[in-house]
Amino acid sequence: MMRNYILLMILSVLGWWLTAGSAIANVGGRNVFNQREHIIKTTKVGEIIYVSLADIQILINAGLEWNPFSGTAKVDTGDRIIKVSMYSPYVMVDNDAYNMVYSAAFQDGELYMPLESFLELSNKVLRGELVYDYGQERIDYVPRFHNILGLSSEERTNASLITVSLSEAMQYEYNVTDEGWLNLIIDGGRVDTNLVKQWGIAKAVQAIRAYQFENSAQLSFRLKEKNASIKVSDSKNPARIIISISAETDESEFSGNPSWRKNEIELIVIDPGHGGQDSGAVGRKYGTKEKDVVLEISKMVAKFLENKGLKVMMTRNEDVFIPLGGRTQLANRLGADLFVSIHANASPKRKPRGSQTFFLSQAKNDEARAAAALENSSLKFEMENEALAAKMGDLDYILMDLVQNEYLKESSELAEMIQKEADGKLKIPNRGIDQAGFYVLNKAYMPAVLVETAFISNEVEEGLLKKESFQKKVAENIANGILEFKRKYQLTKK
Repeated sequence: MMRNYILLMILSVLGWWLTAGSAIANVGGRNVFNQREHIIKTTKVGEIIYVSLADIQILINAGLEWNPFSGTAKVDTGDRIIKVSMYSPYVMVDNDAYNMVYSAAFQDGELYMPLESFLELSNKVLRGELVYDYGQERIDYVPRFHNILGLSSEERTNASLITVSLSEAMQYEYNVTDEGWLNLIIDGGRVDTNLVKQWGIAKAVQAIRAYQFENSAQLSFRLKEKNASIKVSDSKNPARIIISISAETDESEFSGNPSWRKNEIELIVIDPGHGGQDSGAVGRKYGTKEKDVVLEISKMVAKFLENKGLKVMMTRNEDVFIPLGGRTQLANRLGADLFVSIHANASPKRKPRGSQTFFLSQAKNDEARAAAALENSSLKFEMENEALAAKMGDLDYILMDLVQNEYLKESSELAEMIQKEADGKLKIPNRGIDQAGFYVLNKAYMPAVLVETAFISNEVEEGLLKKESFQKKVAENIANGILEFKRKYQLTKK
């Protein structure tokens, strides 16, 4: 344990030396709520100004927990939990993932955040508003004038979920007009009507309007289906109003094709497993790290698919740690059609070999459970109680959220097509497809699979995984399996 700690510190210092620049003048900070002032340390990475997370936490009167072993920090604002990972651009706010574009930096024993993007993110989730005055070189934490913070949408099977984020819980009512407008009236609400154009529109909605009245605000949604079923609920922590819009769908119109996409499979999310402080499995003979191998394979898969005209997004393009839940969160936010997570298998024994593809369901055998436990071990880098994470079985992970049963058939068929492409084309055994409780596949609202490319714990296959020629073959097999799935399930445009 001490050796790992020392190694982490060495890597942290090296990472700072490679990324951090010269220090610049510190800026002042003032909390208008409690009239306290605090100096905020700053630095520069390239041309980007960074601010101390610890000082921002003091300014907004929040709690901060720093874990040097995992390189993560948790800011507790009282109603929101903000989690930051060293050298990662991704920030988790409660269960939602946000991309700051620029990674968090480590300097002098603490984390620094990119000023503009972190303040922009903070102002989406904090009760107050952080305002940076470039002329005065100060950051003020002030009461928020607009208490309706924003709107987001998420597509579920046969339903659109619209979330209205609030700075505090407020009373509301709603009605639906004969013309098909859903009006949400928020008592005491204050909305920036100019920001409506920036809000994403759910599939069940044609247009959004915002109106500010003397004592209330109104958000109006023009429904595509006048007879849509509307359900409205609210949450106090964090404060938000959730609208569910669903309609009866004639299943015959899909002609046996999947219902998660309107016409065609267009966007694929490729997820290179592990990353950052999470190396994944490590080869016995050459010390090959799973995180490095699968990143290269994933890049090849993405390039192959893009050359075939598909849109591809990767959960990471470099060696950074992305929380497991944040990976499918990204896919859901993008409205992806398929989610493919790429890994390398490992075993305590030296002999196991071969490739295998999994889909999400309760494991039926010990080998599948072992594979899921191996990949789910990444949770130790993001869960506070590592002992609890170690005890949780694959079924527990599944029960964290409802399994999207409507995708199991499609996911199993996608797994089968990917695995079929590997049969005979790779000089390693074909272990077929299986099912298990992989946490990274949980909460994916689209067909999703996890590919175990080969056993990095086997000396022969570790040697193959190091070779670019083998990586290319694996990548082409995965991409061809995806293309075959697309061909089978492509809806015919009328």
